Amino acid sequence: MVSTDTVKVENHGREIPRLGKAWSRPGAAADFARRLALMAADTARKMERILENLGENIKLARLRRRLSTQQVSERADISRPTLSAIEKGKPNVSIGLYLQVLFVLGLADDILKVASDDELGRKLQDAGLLVKKRAPKRK
Repeated sequence: MVSTDTVKVENHGREIPRLGKAWSRPGAAADFARRLALMAADTARKMERILENLGENIKLARLRRRLSTQQVSERADISRPTLSAIEKGKPNVSIGLYLQVLFVLGLADDILKVASDDELGRKLQDAGLLVKKRAPKRK
């Protein structure tokens, strides 16, 4: 079933290239899957913290303006539970609704600051390492 150059996939009967000697060790794929899951969980936690910070900042901006949740939700044309979800940084709220609330608070232009100073992207562009340009549209 295992040769030096390929691995036979049991369910499909095909042979695919091996990924290296490290993959021939028992449990290597499971170890890789575990590490990948830990990385995904870490990334998810970071995103949750970022959204929570955004929500907290929105709430603080509302409070500094001495606006109630009722006032902001009416002006943004959203429900109070949706505003509450925004202020808690819930990921299931669309970015458009976040923007509506920022607009009501007079902070809509702050959204333009996102990725405005893309240092890594500019370095990649300068180095010519970006992926090839999109193919032209068909006529």
